[in-house]
Amino acid sequence: MSATSPHYRSPHPTSDAYGPPYDPHASHQALTNARGARPKETYSSPEYVYTNEVSTYRRPWWMLGFEKKMTPVLFVIFGGAILGFSLSRTPMLNFNRLLQMTTPGEGFWYEQAPFKANIIIHIFTSLPASFFSVFLFLPITWKRWPKFHSIFGYILSLLLVISLVCGSILGRRAQGGDLNMQSAVYMLGSASAYAVVMGCLEARRGAIDMHREYMLRAWFYNGAFVTTRVTALISAHIITAINGYFSLWKCAEVGYVLKTREALIQAYPECGTSTALEKPKWTHVAVHASWNEGPLGRGSASRASFGMALWVAMFLHILGIELYLRYTQDESKKWREWSERRANGQDQTELPNRMPRYGDCLIDVTPLLKHSNSQ
Repeated sequence: MSATSPHYRSPHPTSDAYGPPYDPHASHQALTNARGARPKETYSSPEYVYTNEVSTYRRPWWMLGFEKKMTPVLFVIFGGAILGFSLSRTPMLNFNRLLQMTTPGEGFWYEQAPFKANIIIHIFTSLPASFFSVFLFLPITWKRWPKFHSIFGYILSLLLVISLVCGSILGRRAQGGDLNMQSAVYMLGSASAYAVVMGCLEARRGAIDMHREYMLRAWFYNGAFVTTRVTALISAHIITAINGYFSLWKCAEVGYVLKTREALIQAYPECGTSTALEKPKWTHVAVHASWNEGPLGRGSASRASFGMALWVAMFLHILGIELYLRYTQDESKKWREWSERRANGQDQTELPNRMPRYGDCLIDVTPLLKHSNSQ
């Protein structure tokens, strides 16, 4: 601005602080530039960037109640295996189909008391319990329909206990009934029954975190039988390739598979002796374990590998579920705090003292390390 302008004003010490004086003859662009104003901003519609992690977490799995992105993957794998196995065994609800689908030689005992009643009860309780239990592990069932989850959970738990009791009775004759097989069946059945009973008791007293852990253990232990089938099948083909394994059969079981006495005596002359004919359940023969030698060879290969497969599956499932519980320890802690707040808010009796958890017992040693370093 020139000194001859009628609006001229001498410089002031604070002119930089307050900005230049107003001049009506100056253009608007000049005034804005003189005042240091920023150019006019332009606005555009916001852009949303979706990542794989967010979409996996927020879309179908988030609506089902899952909180960790790995949990729905594990649910699909193990839950899908249980659903598929249960559906594949539904023809066994018919007793004649059961005899056809079971391991060769097993039908000899299943047609006799008390094993016939136990196998029927076991099938009619274990299949629906296993199938519908998968849906109760969806978090949305507890969050949206807690009453339904509770009642239906008690029903399925009762069915599971009944099936485990009947299955343990069958362990005396299942897959030859040797001590290896019996011990595995009794161990797994006892562990599953204990876990499901404790899970119901914890739910009854309101300890939802412990209820969750025990129920996961119970059904994961029970799922070991699915892994056993796969492991036993692989093992049977391996020992067939090795071609040096045998299993012990009763003459009565061999005759049941071969159908006729003539075929039995021709294949195993030991079963044609007077003692064997008089007491066929007490005379034993060694049957070659080979998947390529008809029903008898397949049954022998299954017997030779099933006990080992059950122990391996049991170890894997026990280890796997404990690792998963450690992985979701923060979720368990959240449910524990929620259970305690719920109990205190409803004026209920205080929850009994619990055994200290691994995470609760950890000691923060950082101050000690800093103190030792300073010295």
